[in-house]
Amino acid sequence: MAAINDRVHEHPANRAILAWLRVSPDAPLRPWVESGFDPGAPVLFYDLGARIPEVTRFTLGTANICVHVETGVIFAMHYGRYTFFVRRVSGAARSRDLLCTLDGDLDVSTLEPHWTGVDLEDEGEVDTMFDAYRWAGRQVAEPAERAR
Repeated sequence: MAAINDRVHEHPANRAILAWLRVSPDAPLRPWVESGFDPGAPVLFYDLGARIPEVTRFTLGTANICVHVETGVIFAMHYGRYTFFVRRVSGAARSRDLLCTLDGDLDVSTLEPHWTGVDLEDEGEVDTMFDAYRWAGRQVAEPAERAR
């Protein structure tokens, strides 16, 4: 678990999302444990993540995240009660820096444009998540990149 925790905190592809989540560098990555008090996590992990391996399911701070365990790259997350983001590796990038969500308006201006909100009504989002998972598996960071 320590190795994946280090990869998550050190991978350059995660810098913006970790800062946006306000996660400290020493915040521990924990395997996700199902709870009746977290209604959005099952949507991320079971519905949107239907094609994603179970080993990708984690909690970091107060967010639930999907992490490619080989590279440590975060490729999707659940924030608040019902706000979901995915790294879109193809198609349109986010066009607005203020997103209106079920959890209120969120300023996402510090996130890269490929972090977009998830449309729960769009059945194609399961494929989008799978594409993001495959992309994350190709994002191997060299030690020099992680040190920056």
